[in-house]
Parts: sequence; C-alpha cells; structure tokens
Amino acid sequence: MTLKKTLQIIKCIEEIRKTNPKVKLILAGFSVNEFLRTHAIDISNIGYSFDSPSDEELSYLMKTVCVAVQLREQSRGEASGILAEIVTNPVVTVITKNFTNGYPREWFKEIDEPTNTNELIDTINEAIKLSQNRRNHSPKNIDNYSIERFIELFVHSIEEN
Repeated sequence: MTLKKTLQIIKCIEEIRKTNPKVKLILAGFSVNEFLRTHAIDISNIGYSFDSPSDEELSYLMKTVCVAVQLREQSRGEASGILAEIVTNPVVTVITKNFTNGYPREWFKEIDEPTNTNELIDTINEAIKLSQNRRNHSPKNIDNYSIERFIELFVHSIEEN
C-alpha cells in the first residue's frame, strides 16, 4: 500500500481518459521514476512524470493543472506544503477528509479514505467540472492564503507563545 494512493490515482486517470481523453496525469515528486519502475508502470500514454522537481519546477507544474489530487491513508499531523502552494493557484484539489489544514473547505473535493476506485473517479470528475469556478476565485486566494501570508501567521503565533 502506498501512503498517497498513487497506484489508485493512476488507475482512476486511466479510466477517466476512456471518456475524457483530454485529461492528463502529471505525477511529480521525490523518486517518482523509481516508484514507477518498482511497480512496472508506464504512464506515458496517460501523462507525464517529473522526478524530484525543484521547488520552482513544482510550482510551475501546479500552475498548469486544473485538478490536483492529494490523498493520504492517514494524517500524521503534518501540514502539506503542497496545499500551501496550490491554494494560491486556480486548482480544485481532491483531498482526504480532515487534511485541509484550515483552508476553506469549498476549495476542495473532500473524500473519505478512498478504497472504492469508482468513488474516486466520480470525485475527480466532479472536481474537473468545478475547476472553472475555482479559477474565478484565485486572485483572492493569493492575497489571503499565499506562502508569505502563511509565514506571517506562523511567525505571529510563535511570538504569542
């Protein structure tokens, strides 16, 4: 089992592309290519992999997508730097419930721990439909939820304690 449900996400994108061939998977992260090799997966027919991208490359990639998927089998109490970055972009994020780190829930399509692939496919398809509305709200998000704003609030909380 993978912590972030990557294998299930790949399967979902393969299924979604049967009815919506414009959908592409962008898989980015540390050791992505090793993960794909280990599991004997070739995603070249459904998208692209970016192995260990720099922060700048990852930020650019996040600006190119309409929907992001961030699933965790369990929260270990950590915050997600990806979410801090992605909420400033016009992206609908499919996410495991209770992992929104205090961001407005309407920006996300929350899902219980996804064990049913069809449920996840439906949720991703809903997120694709919602992505245009999310794009219309992104300027406000940049002001209220930018990384700079996060740092400001973090420093303020430290000073209070």
